[in-house]
Amino acid sequence: MHLKFKNPPLSEVIVGLYFGAEVAPLRAEHVGVFWSTIRKDFPKIQQQPVLTIPPTTAVASGVFELAFPNELFPMPRYWLEGIDEAYLMQIQRDAFIFNWRKRGNDYPHFEAVKTSFDRNYTRYIDFLNGEFKVPQQIPIAVAELTYVNVIDACDYWKGASDTKNVLPAFGLVSGAEDPSQTSNVVFNQVLVEQYGPDLTMRTTVRSGFKGTSPVLTFELRCTGRQTDSAKSAVDQWYERAHTLIGKCFLKITNPEIQRAHWQYVE
Repeated sequence: MHLKFKNPPLSEVIVGLYFGAEVAPLRAEHVGVFWSTIRKDFPKIQQQPVLTIPPTTAVASGVFELAFPNELFPMPRYWLEGIDEAYLMQIQRDAFIFNWRKRGNDYPHFEAVKTSFDRNYTRYIDFLNGEFKVPQQIPIAVAELTYVNVIDACDYWKGASDTKNVLPAFGLVSGAEDPSQTSNVVFNQVLVEQYGPDLTMRTTVRSGFKGTSPVLTFELRCTGRQTDSAKSAVDQWYERAHTLIGKCFLKITNPEIQRAHWQYVE
């Protein structure tokens, strides 16, 4: 399913691969060499804390930390930002992650983001192959596809009590006699559903503030442990995950807002 909106609330798309183990004795200087080959497209680089492999089932966390006991300072995760900062490549020893982020630009749709992911993943694997002679097809343990939607205060959502306008099935457990009259309400609701042995969706709905202005975020995150670790098989998983996210987005959001505000093109 390929949804088309003229004005979607989408803020970020994350496409990730986790190898589940160290695939090469990568060090900071190697990342620097790789960066030099793509610096024209990704001119900014910075360090971030290492990510753990995301949960892949509804009943078990599936999260574990990689440890490198022979290193006094384990290698961090590296952010390589594109020219307009919309595209972000993330590299750590056991993962390759690619983000599209809204930076005043229109969402180029999943096909374009996935094509950019594939192209840059190939560049990275080619580098590893040339530097360390790793296999061209590195076994992939876990895949992730995440869509993050953000709504600032607007006509149809002015605060936490309006969340049901956007997500009709949403509800809060509140002890207030009239929850709509309470102020500065924040929440973080998470639902984890298993759609198959290799496909789990985590739906997160949370409210917060940008300064003094309220903001609503709802995130659809698919993860899956891969039984077939080949990249071609994982590509098919991404298509399944993308279809599921699209169906769930249409189901949980208000059809009137889809048409009137996000301008859904059927």
